[in-house]
Amino acid sequence: MATVISGDTGIDKVQSSANPDNYPADALDDSWNYTRSTALNITSNTTFDWNVPTHIGSNISESSGVFTVTNSGLYMISCRMVNNSTSNTTASFKLRINNVDVNSTRLYWASASEVAYLGASSCWTFPLNAGDNVRMYGLGYIRGSNDMVNFSGAKIGEL
Repeated sequence: MATVISGDTGIDKVQSSANPDNYPADALDDSWNYTRSTALNITSNTTFDWNVPTHIGSNISESSGVFTVTNSGLYMISCRMVNNSTSNTTASFKLRINNVDVNSTRLYWASASEVAYLGASSCWTFPLNAGDNVRMYGLGYIRGSNDMVNFSGAKIGEL
């Protein structure tokens, strides 16, 4: 059972055991957060497959690392990737929207075996239309640990 409450911000929030932080209900529906539980060694460019959903809203679908939105809006998307321990593999991933690389979204590092868990993270905002899809695409030996890698997105405004 949910209770709608209003605060000084004028934004109605839904309070329930499924939404203990009182996020606006539609924010939960138009958002996702995935991690990876096992290491993944990608030796040629491909879509990174996040395999652990920590949250996926009812307006988002996911298939093999590709996330599709059903509502148009301005979305904030973030990604954090870390190399697998002391792997000396170079990693290079870009955000793709509708299977097209997006400029200035590259996460890159040239690992050295003496540096453990080297990585990169970034956050971007992009307008997405209903039916658009997003993914991280590239290569590298990525750590599999629910607390060290993630890919998330949330609708933060209307177009």
